[in-house]
Amino acid sequence: SKDQEEGYSIDAQTVKMKEYCLRKNLEIAKEFKVTESSTKGNRTEFKKMLAYVEQLHKKSGKRIAIVVDAVDRLLRSMSDIPTLNDMMCKDIIEVHFIRTNSSIDKDSNSHEKLTFNIQVVMAQSYVDSLKDNVKRSMDYKVRMGEYTSKAPIGYLNIPRQLGKQADIIVDKENAFIVRR
Repeated sequence: SKDQEEGYSIDAQTVKMKEYCLRKNLEIAKEFKVTESSTKGNRTEFKKMLAYVEQLHKKSGKRIAIVVDAVDRLLRSMSDIPTLNDMMCKDIIEVHFIRTNSSIDKDSNSHEKLTFNIQVVMAQSYVDSLKDNVKRSMDYKVRMGEYTSKAPIGYLNIPRQLGKQADIIVDKENAFIVRR
């Protein structure tokens, strides 16, 4: 993504988060690299992280800090808000955002909570806009008579050449599979 090209790849984020933890005297118990989509699937790694944090809290009795680059790196949908809010209200977690040098926890004031909620809404809006753009592009491809994805078995994609539309042709070596 553009963010990754501009230095916000997972490795760059990890370095910045470690520096942040050092400055804030936060002990790093464990690193989680949650690369799964925040809008698709079960978010298994994200759930593992929250379960780990809950276990750590039970063992130590202390509030656990989750440190992320920015709100949109933690979540891009409203669906995880209830879980995070519940954990904050129970004083299990506080969440730190290094890009804005801010944090949120059960003691956050109304303005801090509003700022967090606005950032979540903006992240959700960004995801929704991406979906709209993809749908618009796919609809356009269909109207232009183009195939919207990789050619199926038995066919080959012919790359787009300057000024020409990409094509799909019969794959003479594998077309017999489709016939069969």
